[in-house]
Amino acid sequence: MRGAALGFLYTDGHVRVYHGHHALPKAHVARMRISLPATSDYWVNDTAGDPLFVVTAEANASLVKMLPGILAQVRALVGKRRLTVVFDRGGYSPKLFQQILAADFDLLTYRKGRIPASAPKASTSAVPVRTDAP
Repeated sequence: MRGAALGFLYTDGHVRVYHGHHALPKAHVARMRISLPATSDYWVNDTAGDPLFVVTAEANASLVKMLPGILAQVRALVGKRRLTVVFDRGGYSPKLFQQILAADFDLLTYRKGRIPASAPKASTSAVPVRTDAP
């Protein structure tokens, strides 16, 4: 059974352009490099990259807003097992991190935005040099 192999859950959002007549909020469509009326689908995949389920966001909600509900569905499927949720910078939020950890999940992501460069720190300890080396 593939469910026994779960340990990491990869969550990713995909923008789907809307072509209907209803007014929807716009989202950035990366492949077209413009903003258009769209919805977002959030896919949850297992370690092998196989899809477990997909959730379509209402009115283009962000990954930060969608992830707690997605994790509630995951918890209902897997029980009390501790899993690691992996997502991109679209889910970067310290408040969300607290919610994920409180729900007994681990997380893996990266920081969104630029951070200032820092000067490398000089070492203050001397490195011993071997004088008896061949």
